Amino acid sequence: MKYRELKPCITLEPYIHSFWELKGDDTDNQWQRNFPDGCPGLVVNLGNACITDNGAVRMDFGKTYAVGMMTSFKDSFIEADTHLLGYA
Repeated sequence: MKYRELKPCITLEPYIHSFWELKGDDTDNQWQRNFPDGCPGLVVNLGNACITDNGAVRMDFGKTYAVGMMTSFKDSFIEADTHLLGYA
């Protein structure tokens, strides 16, 4: 899995904590634990369907999801074709 996080430009800093990208690779097919960061955000799925929220939610290709502020960890299943973009 490849994960990168970028800071927004100075103009957006009061509104956006960070932009991020998560891409699966050939060594994946495993659950990944996500810890709360205290920020709501948006997630866009550019890859295959992704199972998240400890198996309760399926994020489908091409859809955008509003994510509320997390209060506990969530597990997501990451596969080779997982590709998520988001900001918090």
